[in-house]
Amino acid sequence: MADYIRRYIDPATGLVTKLAGGSGAYQYGIIDWPNRYGYDTDTTARTTVNILAVDALRRTADQATALGRPKAEADALRADAAKVAEAVNDRLRRPDGLYTDGLKADGGQSAHASQIANAYAIAFGIAPEASVDTIAGHLVSLKLQMGPMTANWLLTALHRAGRDDQVLARFTDRTSLGWANILARGGTFTWESWEAPDDGQSLSHGWGATALVDLQQDLLGLNVTGTAATTLRIRPPRDTELTHAEGTVWTRAGTVGIRWNTTAHGTEVKVDIPVNTTAEVEVPLAGGQAPKARGAGPDGASAPRFEGVRNGRAIYTVGSGHSTFTPAVRRGLPQVSGGRTLGRRDGANHPCPPPSHVSKFPLRQAT
Repeated sequence: MADYIRRYIDPATGLVTKLAGGSGAYQYGIIDWPNRYGYDTDTTARTTVNILAVDALRRTADQATALGRPKAEADALRADAAKVAEAVNDRLRRPDGLYTDGLKADGGQSAHASQIANAYAIAFGIAPEASVDTIAGHLVSLKLQMGPMTANWLLTALHRAGRDDQVLARFTDRTSLGWANILARGGTFTWESWEAPDDGQSLSHGWGATALVDLQQDLLGLNVTGTAATTLRIRPPRDTELTHAEGTVWTRAGTVGIRWNTTAHGTEVKVDIPVNTTAEVEVPLAGGQAPKARGAGPDGASAPRFEGVRNGRAIYTVGSGHSTFTPAVRRGLPQVSGGRTLGRRDGANHPCPPPSHVSKFPLRQAT
């Protein structure tokens, strides 16, 4: 794959150009499937292809390192990835920071700035930090203009831009293109395209379900951070209309249960962590105060370990078992004590869902 990409890097521009292997609409590299939502196909150095090429070179370098290949081999792959990324930023952006769809055969820049090109730029770490807000605003203005098999990268881009409110909007908008619209139109499975019933395409297309990963990572808040899921990060979203989420996620280390609920008093978080696993739990501060923490600490400790405050969140390390974090009732330093469960303010005891609730993921918005 890396050698294939390298063969088509134009030394004059530093961009992957006239990539071989396709024909017709796929000449010079597939963009999206099956609809392209206005992408400028009269381009020979396509922005989407070049960004994917950067990712492929980076991933190949990571694999070379993991396999113990010579360091020079991995370094060369990363150097090539950096050069293509630099060319993308130098040649494929407009003065306002948005990415165009690519270069034409005469070297001229496309006048179109598609959603997919700009979503990829953020999702794959190409866009400079100073441009992210501008690009995110452009993405939001277009709602959803990417096919079901690439739309997960839009969600990734919005999340990385700090726009979880728009991640939620894309999941729940029943009137625009997207997953909620499939349900509103009577669909029971992800479609091959958002327009499948009208265009005669498949109404049972599993590739459109990749957004489930973003649902778990961005809205439920679970990310695997270590090999074989031995370390995790749990970070409920902020600044959205979503007030509650719960679910159980399978990992290689076992099932992870999460339940979080946000009220005017703050965010309550409950987690169940499998054996031989530690998790970093990030709980939003409430009125500048860290929550009360109870449950399982790392390395057999009797309580979660407070690590400090970062970006408006109290950071804890927890071990295997059940832990809870509830908004503090009085001012002061984080209060950490033992115990396995903690009742809510109504006095009821609410453990996380058991493993049998693997597909359970209710989302409740504020009304």
